[in-house]
Amino acid sequence: GLAGIRADPDHPGYELVLLRPGIESGVAAAKAELRSPRGAIVSDWSVADGHLAWRVVVPAGIRAVLRVPAVGAAEHAPVTVDGKSPAAAGLRELGGDNGEFAFAGEYRIAR
Repeated sequence: GLAGIRADPDHPGYELVLLRPGIESGVAAAKAELRSPRGAIVSDWSVADGHLAWRVVVPAGIRAVLRVPAVGAAEHAPVTVDGKSPAAAGLRELGGDNGEFAFAGEYRIAR
């Protein structure tokens, strides 16, 4: 859906979740909560003035891969997590400068 919560089919029981907001849809905001066996997974995002604001919650016992898409004027803007770099916030970057991170917890992401 637009909120961008998907279970990885290779990891049953929501061991691994893929998060990618559907900003390309042209919708300005979306929010969803998925009740997994390990707790609620939340994706709550909005786009305003060409910038993405995104709150994500991933409960303990679940790993998530987060894809932070580029948005309009902020296409080359760095990703921030709780106002810090992703590494300083405890997220592990996957594969260079493509906006993909692995994590669990609750974070506020901006780009």
